[in-house]
Amino acid sequence: DKGEAVVHENVSFFDTASGELLAMRDSLRVQMTHDLDRCQEPMRLPPVEDLRNLIVRGGEHKIWHQEAARCVECGACIMNCPTCHCFLLFDGNEDNVFIRARTWDGCQYKNFTRVAGGANPLMLRKQRLRNRYIKKFDFFSVNLGMYACTGCGRCIENCIAKIDLREIFRTLAKA
Repeated sequence: DKGEAVVHENVSFFDTASGELLAMRDSLRVQMTHDLDRCQEPMRLPPVEDLRNLIVRGGEHKIWHQEAARCVECGACIMNCPTCHCFLLFDGNEDNVFIRARTWDGCQYKNFTRVAGGANPLMLRKQRLRNRYIKKFDFFSVNLGMYACTGCGRCIENCIAKIDLREIFRTLAKA
């Protein structure tokens, strides 16, 4: 409603797109899709529609242990990811005033899933690493109809251990 109101209040700034402009837009979209497919081809990535199944089926694959052995749990992947959003609620007392703060947290940290009794369902680093992929490519896909990965590559670029999700997917696809 707000967007429509802005358009109606500023109608002089907008024109109806001509058939020529719409055709040019469609042509540019087709060309961009073709260019993206051509650029992706040398990377030998599995089709995007297969990513969820690869993560679900690859639960016991040795890749999780191999990559987790390199991970130093620095959190660069989660802190630079535009879709990571996990946090920890922290209760405290400041000058006899109760405070509740939300602190950025993430699934790659050892105590992220630790509960009050001390149990931790993701105690092993390989479990936490795989859980990150489950969340992005299974949980979000099932619950929101889209992956929680933009493909920006920040996790790869910032990872000290150079863990590359593309390599993980290629390995899982070969299996």
